[in-house]
Amino acid sequence: MPELQALTVENRTVLDQHAEAIRVLGKRVARDIIEIGRRLIDAQGKVTRGYWEDWIKHEFGWHPTTARKFIHVYQLHIKSSKMLDLNVDVSGLYLLAAPKNEDVVDAVVDKAANGEKLSLKQVKKMIAEAHAKQDQEHTQDIERKLEALRSKYDKQVGELRDELATSLTPKQVKKAIKEALGPLRKQIKGYEKRLKQKRVVIENVQPTNAILNALKHFSDSLVIDADAVVASEQKTAKTTHQEFRSFIRQPLTDAKKASSWLKAFLKLAGEIDAN
Repeated sequence: MPELQALTVENRTVLDQHAEAIRVLGKRVARDIIEIGRRLIDAQGKVTRGYWEDWIKHEFGWHPTTARKFIHVYQLHIKSSKMLDLNVDVSGLYLLAAPKNEDVVDAVVDKAANGEKLSLKQVKKMIAEAHAKQDQEHTQDIERKLEALRSKYDKQVGELRDELATSLTPKQVKKAIKEALGPLRKQIKGYEKRLKQKRVVIENVQPTNAILNALKHFSDSLVIDADAVVASEQKTAKTTHQEFRSFIRQPLTDAKKASSWLKAFLKLAGEIDAN
């Protein structure tokens, strides 16, 4: 940073000391979260089946989702020895440890383990890029397999046609080929369907069913009042050494976005329903 050159040697030394201490403290917070996750898993195995969530609420006032965040970080730590080398805040750590990112976390950890401080926005971008790369590789793999199966099918069709042409009528040959290569043709159609589904996702076609399913899940999950959710998140932010304003920023952004969408949906669907 060019600005540091204007500082005195003494102040630059102090800044370096603070930076190193903060990095150590940041790792200690991560270790605390890991230890909490380890103890939660152990506690889960000690209580009667179905009682663990009640125990979580009774002892800490947490929603089970909060407890699972600690557990996921612990499980990520067991899986990846590089996790404590990451210079990310707690929110980024929770995001990396989420089960939905399990398939790409190694790629992100390897890319981020160079000591550079990463913001939550950067972590999200890295996860999105890793998912996109994985999807692209999966699509290419399907295309290669599909091409190989089609070539195999065409070759076997030619061989069967030559073999049967002298003893069967053209109609009988066609029927025999259909019966003999039916399983292979079914396999080809299966890969064609998977490839089409992948391309639909890549082209960002509106996920109508996903949205409606999410609405149903959200509606079914509204079992506690909003003030209880906020109180729970305040307690969690305090427990995990995070500023509540930063901790709640993303859920608040998501809620505003969802609120705007829901208002438009209610207006349009309500007008149609009224007619």
